[in-house]
Amino acid sequence: MIGLNWVRVKTILIVVFLIVNIFLVLKISDKTNHKELNPQELLDIKQLLSNNSIILHTDIPTKVSYMQRIKVTEAAEESILADKLIGFGKWTKKNNSKRETIYIGYNKQLNVSKDGEFEITIDDKANNFKQLKDENVIKNYLSKILGEYIEAKNYSLISTVERDNLIELNLKYIYKGHEVFNNYVQVKIFKEGKIIIKMGLINLSGFTGKTDKVTPIDAFVELVGNTQGQKTIVNKITLGYYADINKDGEIVKYGKLMADPAWKIQTDKGVYIFDGYNGSCVYKSLK
Repeated sequence: MIGLNWVRVKTILIVVFLIVNIFLVLKISDKTNHKELNPQELLDIKQLLSNNSIILHTDIPTKVSYMQRIKVTEAAEESILADKLIGFGKWTKKNNSKRETIYIGYNKQLNVSKDGEFEITIDDKANNFKQLKDENVIKNYLSKILGEYIEAKNYSLISTVERDNLIELNLKYIYKGHEVFNNYVQVKIFKEGKIIIKMGLINLSGFTGKTDKVTPIDAFVELVGNTQGQKTIVNKITLGYYADINKDGEIVKYGKLMADPAWKIQTDKGVYIFDGYNGSCVYKSLK
């Protein structure tokens, strides 16, 4: 019984300590109307993270940014996308499940997900397996395969993994100087000729709304809440944009959706993305 009470008391103390920390950081947040965090504020943030077993292996962003949302425009209808990527009328719809629609035509198969992604598989035995790992060559190939759908010049190669029979390339999308975290391209090239291209289905059309303050403070508070005292190493912090397609458990219709400023925090436990305005966790992928 004593052991059970101690566990309860310990839990309450941890929660109280977390609430005190959040209050401290929110007080700091109210003072950051200027362009840069001062040394004392940085020290307070580092202390908050240290007290909650979060270890920094990267620098804390010190500049306070003022950013607008980006308008996300209507995505192409699935059948129109199939016309563009497979050929006009040169496909059959194989399956229409709750989460995915599949289109098949000649040497291509297109899988369109309801949450804003698609994957196209191509039998292309004429591809030059070794040359396609070059960034310029792969961009030209993407332009050829995906046609008018993407502007390959806006993508930047971030990683290449090469195995005996497979090359995997990951590209990020840069919109007016900032990465859009869920507008990506992943390409898998198999030696026998099969190529799989997977990408986010996000079309953007300019900034919208008022400019609001974006600091990493609220994101750190939420990171503390998500890690719950478990030792966590922060390896990288990136400011960009994220379009939360699945808000409140419902798929948001394109045209009514905005890509908000966001912090991507990469840790040894996985990746977190936090809303840049209020710090709420909009995405996490844990190992």
